[in-house]
Amino acid sequence: MHAPSPAGTGSAAPDPAGIVAVACDPALLARAAAAAEALGATLAAGDWTDPAPDGLALVIDLDRHGADRALRALRARPPTERAAVLALSADPALREAALAGGADDVAAWPGPPLETDLRLRRFLERALATTRRGRRLADAQIERMRAELEAVQEEIIVRLTRAGAYRDRETADHILRMARYCEIIAGELGLSPEASRFLYLAAQMHDIGKMGVPDAILRKPGPLDADERAVMDGHTAIGAEILEGSAFPLIQAAETIAATHHERWDGTGYPRGLAGEAIPLAGRIAAVADVFDALTSQRAYKASWSLNEARDALLAERGRHFDPACVDALMRRFDEVRRIAEGGEASPAPAPR
Repeated sequence: MHAPSPAGTGSAAPDPAGIVAVACDPALLARAAAAAEALGATLAAGDWTDPAPDGLALVIDLDRHGADRALRALRARPPTERAAVLALSADPALREAALAGGADDVAAWPGPPLETDLRLRRFLERALATTRRGRRLADAQIERMRAELEAVQEEIIVRLTRAGAYRDRETADHILRMARYCEIIAGELGLSPEASRFLYLAAQMHDIGKMGVPDAILRKPGPLDADERAVMDGHTAIGAEILEGSAFPLIQAAETIAATHHERWDGTGYPRGLAGEAIPLAGRIAAVADVFDALTSQRAYKASWSLNEARDALLAERGRHFDPACVDALMRRFDEVRRIAEGGEASPAPAPR
């Protein structure tokens, strides 16, 4: 987000804050317009009853508008009203009453042109500076809130991932490696660093549904039978159910990955048998990353594959199990992938099913 430009000369960028000249005669209107233009602001003729946009400054001619009406309107302004008011009158008593009623400044009109121009300029400078400071503060607050919201989402991901991995250290190591592979593939596909980081975080939830798989199946030291495999395959639906319904984009992405990382490019995967680009990109990326780490990790019922063997397996399944573009992206960054798999960024450990 960008703060508005500070007040300056006529070369300054136009300020979104409007200035309304209320009941001003043509001469005063022209002078107010010139002062506003010199500050990069806009001015329009209007009435006190016009809707007042946030940060509006009012230049009001008490004599032409009607002093009683103007003073009543001034006194009726709520405390939170941000509009700055410059009240002009030939009558010193009216100017004093306007100040007492809440005007920010007063000036004599008709009056000496030079003095009038100076009062207009100074009033508008103060009013616009206040508006711009308020907007900068508001922008800064919004940015802080956005950053805090992102931090909350990241913490939710980390804590839920920690809960899912609590039963097995192998799971934690697999999650970190797999998520890094996702980040690498995403970046190589042209996603921005922010989007790649987003995917790295969301991918850590891909196996959260295994919290619902019994230990007897999850830790079985051998191949699963058909019934056990059906229970294991249900972890995708369980994960999606755990994560569904969130208003947070990061959790929504995690839900998508949990639900689709076992889909196959050729449509023979699970749980929905999606094919090709009907599988969300995040799920297609996660499928490559997940399988690669599983192949290169030792399990109780199988030895780990070498990195070259795993690479060859991905290439063999390119266009069948995997999105060809995702496989190609991983291959282009394979030296970096190798460093991660060999413990350069995450301790190698057996992966869960």
